[in-house]
Amino acid sequence: MEDVRKDQHLNPTESSQPTANIIRQAINKQCDVVNLYSTDEESARRMCLPFLQNTSFVGLQGEIVRVKALFDEGAMISAMSSATFNKVKHRLGNWAPSSKSLHMANGTIVLSQAKGKGEVMVGGIRTQGEFEVFNSRGGWSFLFGKPMLQAFKAIHDYETDQVQVSGIGGTKILYNHSKQQAAVEEIEEQKEGRQSLSNVTPANLLQDDNTIFTRISDLFNPKWVAHIVKPVQYSNTLTADERQQAEALVTQYADIFAG
Repeated sequence: MEDVRKDQHLNPTESSQPTANIIRQAINKQCDVVNLYSTDEESARRMCLPFLQNTSFVGLQGEIVRVKALFDEGAMISAMSSATFNKVKHRLGNWAPSSKSLHMANGTIVLSQAKGKGEVMVGGIRTQGEFEVFNSRGGWSFLFGKPMLQAFKAIHDYETDQVQVSGIGGTKILYNHSKQQAAVEEIEEQKEGRQSLSNVTPANLLQDDNTIFTRISDLFNPKWVAHIVKPVQYSNTLTADERQQAEALVTQYADIFAG
């Protein structure tokens, strides 16, 4: 890489404005382009989410450092925010000062504070990768750029918003953690709505265990939902995030799992 990168396609990494605002503006612009004939604009907005994924770095002593990564195939490098780097650099080990300057899409030049390389792991799949370090101004913790996506032989299915990665350990389908978080938030909102309705219910109504079986009278009674969810068994091969997603799915559709 040249000391000054002149690739104008380096997508949002750093600018004179807070990066978080730039990303939000970009996302909002995309989300404002909606189907004029759709009556469910809120669903359309929920579908327009950045692709986030837990990413791990293996330190020299075998220690695992985990960060939340933003996938961006328009970025010509991968990068770790200086805030995140300062917290984990003593655990990474395999890093050094960088002499590079990064030429941003808006024309600004940003000095890279450091460079790192080594084994990178996502979804249990591993490969070698490298990254630069600079101030993201809170926009992201790690920018998973095109070179690293290429290293993982990443294939993004935009219809399902899933990414297939391949490397040491085989091939894995990654699910967008932004959507998982949105689903959890929606479930929490539904729970809050049901809790507000429970304020008009007599306080001693649920003291009798018989009121657990309320599929007909109160399908989403918390005790009934817990009764349905409790016996469900999950594979030990699921990651923590995948387990959370599966549990949220069962909770959301307790009426389907009810026997």
